[in-house]
Amino acid sequence: MSVQHPSGHPTDRKACHMIGPDLQSSATSTAWVDARYFSLHVRSLVHECRIPWRVIALLAHVPSQTVRRLAGQGDRPLKRIRVIDAMRILTVSVDDVEAARDRVVPARSTQTRALALQKTGCDVEDIAAMLDVTIPQAQALLDGEEDMCTEMTRLGGRAACEARGLLATPEPITSL
Repeated sequence: MSVQHPSGHPTDRKACHMIGPDLQSSATSTAWVDARYFSLHVRSLVHECRIPWRVIALLAHVPSQTVRRLAGQGDRPLKRIRVIDAMRILTVSVDDVEAARDRVVPARSTQTRALALQKTGCDVEDIAAMLDVTIPQAQALLDGEEDMCTEMTRLGGRAACEARGLLATPEPITSL
């Protein structure tokens, strides 16, 4: 049986039930739930939305290593995850991804990240692919000609830098 997610998409009631009994202890992040359903959710988002698992981690505010293993990229799959991470992962929907593709944000931090990627040897074509933008858009970002970009472009830059160990400082919460 399914219930409505705040975005309007159905949510699996079984998954909600798996979290339900542990909600009281989620504040301390010591409660755990079976990871299988959440692994399926992450893999579905990666497939349906065609975005890297790191972007899902950023959207959900969940540690990248948790989402990496849920996406099947680790040495072995997770058997369980913290309730707080499970709840956050469930809040990310296809609609949330689409909204991030439409939402316009200041481009300054994305430009900084694109320049850092360029300094590590990435060419403009690579950067465009990482940010999911056209080559002219990536070049304009690198040249400082863009004042704004989409939130998804920003997340792509954060994910690409994180993958390379660059610029570990997060965005200010007010700019997310």
